[in-house]
Amino acid sequence: MPAGQDTGYALLDEQGITTSEFQQQVTYQRALEGELSKTLESLDGVRSAVVHVALPEDEVFVTEEAKPTASVLLDLAPGTALSGEQIQAVTNLVSSSVQDMEPDQVTVADSTGQVLSAAGEGMTAAAGDARSQVEQEYQNRLAANAQQILDRVVGPGRAVVSVRADVDLSQRDTTSKTYTYDEGTPPISESNTTEEYTGGGTPVGGVLGPENMPDAAANAGGGESAYNKESTTSNNAVGETTEVIQGAPGGLNRLTVSVVMDDAIAGNLNQQQIRDLVGNAVGLDEARGDDITVASLPFDTTAADAAAAEMEAAREAEAGEQMWSMIRTGGIAAGIALVVLIVWLRSRRRGDGEEDYEPLELSDDMLAELDRLRVASSREEVQIDNRQMELEAAERQKVRGRSRPW
Repeated sequence: MPAGQDTGYALLDEQGITTSEFQQQVTYQRALEGELSKTLESLDGVRSAVVHVALPEDEVFVTEEAKPTASVLLDLAPGTALSGEQIQAVTNLVSSSVQDMEPDQVTVADSTGQVLSAAGEGMTAAAGDARSQVEQEYQNRLAANAQQILDRVVGPGRAVVSVRADVDLSQRDTTSKTYTYDEGTPPISESNTTEEYTGGGTPVGGVLGPENMPDAAANAGGGESAYNKESTTSNNAVGETTEVIQGAPGGLNRLTVSVVMDDAIAGNLNQQQIRDLVGNAVGLDEARGDDITVASLPFDTTAADAAAAEMEAAREAEAGEQMWSMIRTGGIAAGIALVVLIVWLRSRRRGDGEEDYEPLELSDDMLAELDRLRVASSREEVQIDNRQMELEAAERQKVRGRSRPW
């Protein structure tokens, strides 16, 4: 589309009174997509964004209602890679802007064709492993705590700590119900049932057989019988407590720690104390299955020695450069002082000569010669003393006067 064309909700201002319902729906969808594109382009590293939203039509039956979906195409700046949190922010921004849209119904891809988040699957491998990022940050934090203690005990570069953390990022929801009954609480409902039977003859009973048949019972004879039954059903008020527990991800399953110390200093240390110090620094729990290993091995100091030698050479070169810079600065300062002194001495001599100077009485020809000498001296950029120029002009005029014929 041409640059500068109105997008976003500004499209809604262009609708007229004759706009059909279909045009209104399409215009609203375009406006929504434009606003989402502007929002995503404000993220760091995103040069441009294109958003397409699929809004389902309204259905008569609620059970057949479809969910809206969206697709996002991001043009990232060179060298930019979105983290898991940023991709999740993109999906949440889009889904929260459309009614009834879930974050897992948003597909995010970059301009190179890599799918960062697929609909129904969440973040893909191209977006980076969120589990690895969480574990790496957790491991670095624990290793820094242990390394700080070891650097104080054995010195910098004398020990190395490595931490491996197995982090559980699964999310669990637990629902439990508890029923309680308080004594003395009247029942909600109660029903009584009473049965009564009276009749003649001997009631039939005993083991099933020929003697218990109706004819046999009649032949056996008997007296009067009665039957009574009474039952009561009460629905008591029972208290119900429902508890929903949502387990936050980030639990620690197991922690393993490895400590390697330089053999040159490990012999003077108590390894058990080192184990205890490092274990407390990282929060080691042996009951959970955590383990720590402390070993002493000779360190390879070739690279460190070479780096130290280069730093020393650079330090000496910098010191020499500073010395020569001071010498040059001192020479320049001395030269400037000498020039100032010479100028001051010359100005002082000239001031003394001007005090003793008495203008001579010159004729017109001498004055003209004096002007010519001044012009010549100014062209040659030679400073001549006024008294010397007047004497020279007078001498030349005398020579010319002698050479004239009488």
